[in-house]
Amino acid sequence: MINGEEYAQFRDPMVLPSTVGFFIPKPGGFRSAGTGTFVNFGETRGVLTCAHVIDEIAREPRVDLAIFPVREAQRFIPLNVRDYCDYVKIGPSRTQQGPDIAFLKLPIPFFDSISHLVSAKNMNLGRKHAFAEAEPNEFSVTSVTGMIAEWTPGVQTTVPFTVCGLVSIGEIAERMKSGEHDFFRFRPLPDQGFRTPSSYAGTSGGGLWRYYPKRDDGGDGAYRLVGVAFYETEDGQIICHGQASLYVRLFDAVRAKWPEASPADVQV
Repeated sequence: MINGEEYAQFRDPMVLPSTVGFFIPKPGGFRSAGTGTFVNFGETRGVLTCAHVIDEIAREPRVDLAIFPVREAQRFIPLNVRDYCDYVKIGPSRTQQGPDIAFLKLPIPFFDSISHLVSAKNMNLGRKHAFAEAEPNEFSVTSVTGMIAEWTPGVQTTVPFTVCGLVSIGEIAERMKSGEHDFFRFRPLPDQGFRTPSSYAGTSGGGLWRYYPKRDDGGDGAYRLVGVAFYETEDGQIICHGQASLYVRLFDAVRAKWPEASPADVQV
């Protein structure tokens, strides 16, 4: 689902195939555990998400992935997180002050098996562009993309089901900073008549994207991953980690853990 008149011509070649929902199996169905964004740091491939999402799934022998847009033939893809995955996490604080950000490294054979379904954001390239185009312009559109738990209640394994997510169009209402981390307060701006969820629970770990459409004077459209959603306020706004958290603090932590696979290509 997409809200926002600005996306009337939006075809989403990057955002949806970059997005994945995490589910934990339970008797008779699944429990939603959050959202992530497929990324790569050099040859290190995996999922960008929240530290509190990692805490939900890290000890599970099986976590099921729903890759957006969810296809009937590949609805849930099982992954043994506990035995085969590694991760870096910063936090969680479970408050809007953060930090609460993480990267889940996927085994190479597993990523290769799903690579035809996903679009992974190149974080080395993203780091180059992160601060060069840090501000929106009159043509850009800002959105948070993630799973909506209340729209996917108690997913059952025995009957047809729908896994629902939302590309929520909005604006950056406030910018904040705390130590090495920066934060965006994202305010959804739904179209008139669009029924928003009562809660954005499940969106944690979803990407904060900025889309620069192709303009009449030439040049390709661009999708910038500029943050990670991790906290919902009482008035329905979404707190996201910003570009310093993502492309400096987390980037450097990933590079420190896997230096041979995550070369630095720019200084910021």
